[in-house]
Amino acid sequence: MKKVIVHSDLNHCYAQIEEMKNPSLRSIPMAVGGSEEKRNGIILAKNDLAKACGIKTGESLREAFRKCPSLLIIHPNYDDYIYYTEKVKDIYRKYTDEVESFGLDEAWFDLSHSQTLFGDGIELARKIQQEVYRTYGLKVSMGVSFNKIFAKLGSDLDKNMGFSIIDESNFKEVVWTLPVSDLLMVGRHTALKLEAMGIYTIKDLATYDGFKLTKRFGKIGGELWRFANGLDESPVKRVGHVREIKSVGNSKTVLHDIDSFIQLYEVFRVLSECIAARLREIHKQGYVVSIYLRGNDLSGMTRQI
Repeated sequence: MKKVIVHSDLNHCYAQIEEMKNPSLRSIPMAVGGSEEKRNGIILAKNDLAKACGIKTGESLREAFRKCPSLLIIHPNYDDYIYYTEKVKDIYRKYTDEVESFGLDEAWFDLSHSQTLFGDGIELARKIQQEVYRTYGLKVSMGVSFNKIFAKLGSDLDKNMGFSIIDESNFKEVVWTLPVSDLLMVGRHTALKLEAMGIYTIKDLATYDGFKLTKRFGKIGGELWRFANGLDESPVKRVGHVREIKSVGNSKTVLHDIDSFIQLYEVFRVLSECIAARLREIHKQGYVVSIYLRGNDLSGMTRQI
């Protein structure tokens, strides 16, 4: 039976849902963002008109207003975002019990076995994409492939309700030309290390010596090599699957600048006590402690031991 794994991405999720609730927002530059007064004033999502003005997710509201003084900021309504993204996933669950969330706005679902009931998996994926749009007026981009990694890559190729197919016959032409940073699990720091080794594209990674990658990066090095070669065999988790907890963290945006170690110590003490309490609840203990600091210019640094 042909493997048909789909990755769906609800483009500009928060902004799209706000536009669905209030269609007049589609005609003005609008973004969902935090509050400058509470020191969490960053852009969380933007609509297409705001994007055309150069607004970027993650930048400060001050930067955004410099680019677009008329930008309308909507404060996030997370209850609505959770409600509607679950409604979209309920449509996926009509056709398969293998639906794995990847954050609020993304999900994998496996239509391989659904083909016995609903016909060709690729055409079924197209039907599901249109059903989401007809039912809720929300656009999802979809990538269809024979594994999860390439399906995720496919949904990123065309963000405006795109539909990309990556199969065994075309993945080298479609995937291998992309920068290595596009591959799932290749973060900014890993990409810099790979580039220092002369690995700039996914093809460079796929054709590199897999043993050397494992020696350099450990287990993840071998995994990345397999991902680049289309050898990912990880299954889509079934509905109700509870992901194993591998880390516990906590963070806080303070209302005023911290300018002494005593103040900093108090913030970390509170965060550490919260983390310790959660670890006790799940009967776990950790062996690596990481801290992250971010300045008021949004630059950050991480240290771990």
